[in-house]
Amino acid sequence: MLLHLPPWPQHGDRERHLVDEVVRSGDWWRNEGVSVERFERDFAELEETPLVLAVTSGTHALELALMSAGIEAGARVIVPAATFFSTWSAVQRHGATAVLADIDLDTWTLDPTAASAAAAETSAAAVVPVHYGGVPAPLADLGRSAPTLIQDAAHGPGIRSQGAPLVQAGGIVCWSFQQSKLLPGGEGGAMGFADEATYRRALTLQNCGRIPGTPGYGHLAVASNFRMPELTSALLRAQLERFVDLSIRRANGASRLRARLAAIDGIVLQRARSGDSESHYLVQVRLTSTGGTGRDEIVERLASRGIPVSRTYPPLCEVPAYGASGYDPAEAAARCPNAMLVGRTGLSFHHRLLLAPPDVLDWVGDTVAEAVTSAAERFS
Repeated sequence: MLLHLPPWPQHGDRERHLVDEVVRSGDWWRNEGVSVERFERDFAELEETPLVLAVTSGTHALELALMSAGIEAGARVIVPAATFFSTWSAVQRHGATAVLADIDLDTWTLDPTAASAAAAETSAAAVVPVHYGGVPAPLADLGRSAPTLIQDAAHGPGIRSQGAPLVQAGGIVCWSFQQSKLLPGGEGGAMGFADEATYRRALTLQNCGRIPGTPGYGHLAVASNFRMPELTSALLRAQLERFVDLSIRRANGASRLRARLAAIDGIVLQRARSGDSESHYLVQVRLTSTGGTGRDEIVERLASRGIPVSRTYPPLCEVPAYGASGYDPAEAAARCPNAMLVGRTGLSFHHRLLLAPPDVLDWVGDTVAEAVTSAAERFS
């Protein structure tokens, strides 16, 4: 069997209607249009976040968060060793120093003990928990590691920490709307704020240092242009209308697929803590039967059957830019054995798979079992 899944993103007449509405308005940037503000209002309601700012990308959201929080150049910022490149690159571009800390082997999110140890050694100014795969990081514990909390929620929306919206933990929350994300706009991002003063600062910094609504060239700070275009917000407003229904279907699909995968000898699933709610951006597992040998072969075998699967992100210390920036990859690897293990043994199943019918998910589970068993027999 070769699996044929519908393309992602899903779209239709509603997207075309809202984009055409913006085109016909002639107001294509947020300082004159109304679509971005409407999206911010609707997204704030979805995420139960009173203060939301839409921006150009999730990467820019992280960069702007560091600027808005007043993190100084050279300051130490704690980042998990297992995450996407942008979590680390945002710190680098800001001129701060990223300090990698290890992850928990159950949740694959930043380990509070490792974060606290790293913060104590370096007098960290900020910590950046990543809700990896849509699994919430332990915010209450991590928030004690550094004065400033900046959450990377690129794998949301829909994440809740112990039943509460992410913003209730404090600091700044950053989301991504890149095409593969749960709420896709091609590109785009958003920030949620617990503090109005920080929100007001971000509002100015994303607008070339100008207060929105103020005419002329009164640039109050060295800043940049992180404004979301009106056309992007039109796509996102339409996608928001699909989000709740798709989230329910994803949750049901994730439950079924995870049950099938959990029964397979030789793999262990990433899992959330009791009381947390995942977004189900990814279903992720790590191989235990072969020590990672044959992982890439398993990925290729499953992908050749049409299953949307990939290896997990490489640990940040293995990304070429890390060593090229003057960091010591070997030192970071030695301090972060769990991140190295996940990077060597992990597989990620994309969320569009979770929208498949139950019988397809059962077939995927059986196909994974065959691939893992075959690898175990060959490489054990």
